Amino acid sequence: MTYQNDTTLTCDLCEQSGAILRMVSRSYGQGDDLHVIENVPVIGCPHCGESYLTADTLIEIERIKSQDQTTPTNTLDSVEWHRRWQAGLDREQFFDEVFGPDSSDESQD
Repeated sequence: MTYQNDTTLTCDLCEQSGAILRMVSRSYGQGDDLHVIENVPVIGCPHCGESYLTADTLIEIERIKSQDQTTPTNTLDSVEWHRRWQAGLDREQFFDEVFGPDSSDESQD
C-alpha cells in the first residue's frame, strides 16, 4: 500500500478517520552501535493520540538494523527503503524493477 503525506488514513487502533502519515528519523542503539534510519513512516492519530509503525515498517527496520553497518554515519538504506515504500514494493520487487527480473536469479548464485 502506498501512502502520500496528505492522505487521510483510518487509525488501526481507534478506527477513526483522520490519522496522518509523517516521515521521521528514528535512532536505535547508542555510542558505536547508534543507527539512524531516515524517512520512517509513522502514523499518528489526533483522536486517540497514538502514533505507531505498521508491521511492514517494523520488519524493514529490523532488516536494516541487522545488516552489516559499514557506512560512516550509520544512516542505512534510507533512500532505497523510502523509494520502495512509496512504490509499495518489497525488496525483491524493487530489485527486479531497478535491475530487471532476470538479474534476481543471478544474485542468488
